[in-house]
Amino acid sequence: MNPSRRIEMRMIALIMMLSSVAVAQPGPAELEIAARPAVAAVASVPAPLPPSTLLDLIDLKPLRKPMYSWGVDEEVVMDERMEPWLAQYARITGSIGVKDTYTSEALMRASTIAAIAHVGVTLNTSPFHRVGGCNPNPMGWSDLGEEVAYVQEFMIRAMQHGLKVNAILLDSECYKVAHPMVKPRLDLVYNLVRMFFPDVPIFWYRNGDWAPNLTAQCDNSTVAWYRPYSAAYTELWLNKWASAKPSEKIWAVWVTLGSGYKPGGWSWDLGLDPIEYRYLGRMIAADNRINAALLYPGPYRRDVPGFHEAFVAFIQGATE
Repeated sequence: MNPSRRIEMRMIALIMMLSSVAVAQPGPAELEIAARPAVAAVASVPAPLPPSTLLDLIDLKPLRKPMYSWGVDEEVVMDERMEPWLAQYARITGSIGVKDTYTSEALMRASTIAAIAHVGVTLNTSPFHRVGGCNPNPMGWSDLGEEVAYVQEFMIRAMQHGLKVNAILLDSECYKVAHPMVKPRLDLVYNLVRMFFPDVPIFWYRNGDWAPNLTAQCDNSTVAWYRPYSAAYTELWLNKWASAKPSEKIWAVWVTLGSGYKPGGWSWDLGLDPIEYRYLGRMIAADNRINAALLYPGPYRRDVPGFHEAFVAFIQGATE
């Protein structure tokens, strides 16, 4: 049976359970992934989201371009009721995001979800946040050895858990300062990650965007669409960055879903019209300068009420 169809059938069965429809518990032969008693127990707890939202995901096609997302919050990935939603999200995007702060149990849960969806994982690490505390003063930076040790430990844990890694997202936004020691620090982290995963694409957050003179070694330049107020604004924004660095024709684009900047600052509840997200998805799919979409925040973050509607509209646009 086609893997996507198998997932859909499993999700439909779970919807039936969530709707209190009596169904027989599947036997071992019907579950290719190792026995999942937690899935069978879903019927005994309230649904985390309306079942109709799961149907929305089942109806979506997988993307044609690579799409990677920031990690799922640990409280979400550890909520066994969310497994059907996260498995569908992984099927559509091609991976599931894993944070560097995960416990071993969370790494195992993410691995299980990826296996259900027949996809890999995207590793997300922010060593300069976790270790350095985002100190803008170079004299207050953490010892470089701490950052290296932090990244190395995360890479080793990912390998020990047998994670199939599709991509790695690195965050460097703490270093928005013109200091000669910034680029070497970024390059060192990049080379360390590359040593563990020599064939996996690596994306720095906004590498070559806010500070082109600090551009570290990387596989792509990335830009952030965190203010998609309108279709016209979005198109002008991309053209601005593409013309600023005309020698680089391929870009990876960071997109926020259900959140972003608006007058007054950042909001986890941006409240954009779904039409704008559909346009954004359509543009990314059609623009040959863009080779990947990088999504933020992680799926179904609980303080982003508009995530689901924004994600569905974005994917619908990207697969039209």
